[in-house]
Amino acid sequence: MKTIDWKIKKVRNNNMRNGMVDFVMAFMLLFVTFVLMLFLVLGFRNSVKIESYLDAVATQGVRILAIENDENEVITLANTLKMTAIETVDIDDLTCSVGSGDRVVHLVIQVDYEVPVLGSKTFKSSAAAYNEDQNQELNCTLLLGVS
Repeated sequence: MKTIDWKIKKVRNNNMRNGMVDFVMAFMLLFVTFVLMLFLVLGFRNSVKIESYLDAVATQGVRILAIENDENEVITLANTLKMTAIETVDIDDLTCSVGSGDRVVHLVIQVDYEVPVLGSKTFKSSAAAYNEDQNQELNCTLLLGVS
């Protein structure tokens, strides 16, 4: 009888080892999934922040260009509203060209951002306004960098 009890205990211990291995593997899988989801959520949160920043700068910047036609004010605005992920904006980042079309001011802002796990993505925002001061078309592009 003692030999049978010993064999049952040995089988039970082997089953417990297999169960523990399965438990550890399941826990590791859940942990890795949680960390991956955390990175995805943080990446998308920063993406939404960058998009709203670009929209705000484009809307205000095109108004400044239409009313004052001052490129330095647009750079000051972009640096004032700047979030931590965006590098400091220089006057060299803004390029403007004058066209012979209607009295429209068009501002395009672009930034390349690396979304964790998903890779690189280009965000663009544009806005247009009526140019009341000058009888020409003004097209400006602002390229931003990510720190």
